[in-house]
Parts: sequence; C-alpha cells; structure tokens
Amino acid sequence: MQELLVEMSRTLAARSERLVELQSQIAELQQEAGRPARAAIAGLLLDDLYMHGPVTVRFDPEGSFQMANIETGEALAGTYSLADGFITLSQVDGELHEARFPMRCGITAEGAGFMLEDKDGSCADLAGVSFNRVGP
Repeated sequence: MQELLVEMSRTLAARSERLVELQSQIAELQQEAGRPARAAIAGLLLDDLYMHGPVTVRFDPEGSFQMANIETGEALAGTYSLADGFITLSQVDGELHEARFPMRCGITAEGAGFMLEDKDGSCADLAGVSFNRVGP
C-alpha cells in the first residue's frame, strides 16, 4: 500500500509540472495572438509603406488605408478588404487625381510589392500599377 501511495504521489507531481508547462504555453500563445498582425497577403505586407512614382500607400492590419501623392499633396484615406485575390478600397475620404471609389482590384504579388489589375471595370484608374515596398 505504501508503494502505491508513493507512486501516485510521483505521478501527481509529474502531471502538475506538465500542467504548469501547458498553462505557460497557453499564456504565451494568447499574448502572441493579441499582437497586431504583420501578415503578407498577396504580396502585401500590412503596415508597411508602398510607392509607385510619387504615390504612396499604407494598409494597416485593422482594415484602413492611406494613399497620397507626395508631389501634389493630394491624399485620401478609407477602408480595404482582401478576399479571393481581390482588394476592395471603399469608404474613401479625400481626393487623389480623379480616382473613383469604391474600387475592386485584382492583386498579385510582384517582387517586393504587388500589382493591381482591373477585372470588372472599377479599377481602371490603377490597372497595371505596381507598388513597391519602401519600408515601415
């Protein structure tokens, strides 16, 4: 009987140690999940700055974007969504050249950036434009 109690105590102690390890791993994963995403989606590294000529664009992980022409000072901001190889730019405030919104563009990875394509007529203003990542 004494041996059985000793063995049960050892097993219980080992399982308690394993439980503490698992709780620590869970806490680390929860902390990591709470950090902002910097995901690469279709060549788009969220929260980095991209440029095509004088036009810059930045997409944040929460779903908003900012676009500006550094030569003319024109700027706009809005929301974006990514799905099935498309990026949709909408709810835009501001102006940049004569671009019309909402705009739904095909998006493909290209080098250190991405290229936009017009698939349904709404992205004609940015069709064939390649944006290259210039940094955070």
